[in-house]
Amino acid sequence: MLCTSSTDLSHTIGFMLFRSLFLVACFTVRIVAGAQEIQIVNAGIPGENSAEVKARFHNALKASHPSFVIIYVGMNDAVNERKFLPIAASIRNIDWMRNDALAAGAVPVLVTVHHVDASRVLLRHDPKVYGAVGPNERIDELDAALEQLATAHRIRLVDLRAVFDHAGGATPALSPDGVHFNEAGYRLLADAVRAALPSHLSAATTVLCIGDSLTFGIGVRPVGASERANENYLYPTYPAQLAEGISGAALKFGVN
Repeated sequence: MLCTSSTDLSHTIGFMLFRSLFLVACFTVRIVAGAQEIQIVNAGIPGENSAEVKARFHNALKASHPSFVIIYVGMNDAVNERKFLPIAASIRNIDWMRNDALAAGAVPVLVTVHHVDASRVLLRHDPKVYGAVGPNERIDELDAALEQLATAHRIRLVDLRAVFDHAGGATPALSPDGVHFNEAGYRLLADAVRAALPSHLSAATTVLCIGDSLTFGIGVRPVGASERANENYLYPTYPAQLAEGISGAALKFGVN
């Protein structure tokens, strides 16, 4: 049996106590550092129109306490016949979200809806459901109302329609189905959103990205999948690419 003197025992106990306090201190620093990270929250749910996003908007604000809210809705309102809404109803929903964000102390940022590749969209949607106004004409009407809303309330607007028109539209080079994006398309969206945010974001800033399948990431992310495919790979959604483009940012998972 190994004998230990009282002096050695005191040194041993003292070292163990120091080590324990050191580990606790490190853990506390890690918690504080984590709390100071810039957070990008993906709150996109496929298939939702503006009314459905509005219904969960306040709870999303309460859950994430954002500094900025990217409100990117309207594609289903305009193009998905199962979720059609009149333009006036869409704008009322978006205006309600704008006002709710401001009341929560967050800066709202609106995003226009990009033109779709109508030739491919009409392969899976009956042209008759649009009547005399085609999908892109419906989008133009919605975007004009969005621009008026942003101007009236002096809020930030990301003109994604102009970005994609300049890039050639929702072609196969940017969109696998004429609506949703591939990685390159979501990069254009992420870059456009980043340009609408301050160049410097302070620590503990949270950016809430709320919307439909274009926020969720359909085209690069399977329905129902978390944003992390595995430990080493994030699906390149626009919130993930936005986080990648901001120094010190982290993507917050599982928030819908």
